[in-house]
Amino acid sequence: MTQAITVYRRSELEAISDGCLHRYRSIWIDGVDDTSDEALLGQGFHKIKHCYVERLVDGNLTQDAEEAEAAFVEGAALSLMPARLLPGLRELWRFHAEKFEMDPTRLVTAETKGAEGQVGWTPDLVQTTHDGGLEIVDDKSGWHPPMTEEELKNLFQARVYSRFARDRFPHFH
Repeated sequence: MTQAITVYRRSELEAISDGCLHRYRSIWIDGVDDTSDEALLGQGFHKIKHCYVERLVDGNLTQDAEEAEAAFVEGAALSLMPARLLPGLRELWRFHAEKFEMDPTRLVTAETKGAEGQVGWTPDLVQTTHDGGLEIVDDKSGWHPPMTEEELKNLFQARVYSRFARDRFPHFH
């Protein structure tokens, strides 16, 4: 009897090592087109958010409209966003930036690729909590109702990030 062997494409393995397991699953398992307008908007959003977090930390700011606008310009340029998508990206970013606040003294890392064993992961934002724990933020550019604690426990990506965080940041609980 012949045994089937799973064959992985190089680009599939690279997607895993890039560190976003949600993106890997979406593209390689669910068959989502990562060149779609929605995917490009999500990628642009992440670039902008990273630029904004860096600006907030550099200025020791919790929130700033001028820095949010400067981060939009910088992140949109870095993401090579097609001009036709800029109005939608701006609307998405403004919606997020108006509500987003962070304490720059709590930042552990943002968009930093890590590897635990053979799997990479890139959390959008990792911050300390007031009780000495970690908060891992994984932004989604689409809207979804907040998940319950039970739903999060069953979410593959949340479980993996939690496991990798315990290995990468062992001095937190």
